[in-house]
Amino acid sequence: MNIRELLRWQWEGYTQYHQSRSNLLLHIVVVPLFLLGNVGLVLALANGAVVLALVALAAMVVSMAVQG
Repeated sequence: MNIRELLRWQWEGYTQYHQSRSNLLLHIVVVPLFLLGNVGLVLALANGAVVLALVALAAMVVSMAVQG
């Protein structure tokens, strides 16, 4: 998938996935949480911080569960 197809796909689904204000606000909160979890997991694993890696993984799981 190239960038044009990706952008077209994003715009086509925007109204479907953000029909309500509460859903949009939810995504505004949980998507950054998921991204921070990704970065935190990589950094924690690189530094050998197992507990921090588990916290980052939990943030990712919670983010996905809330969006689901």
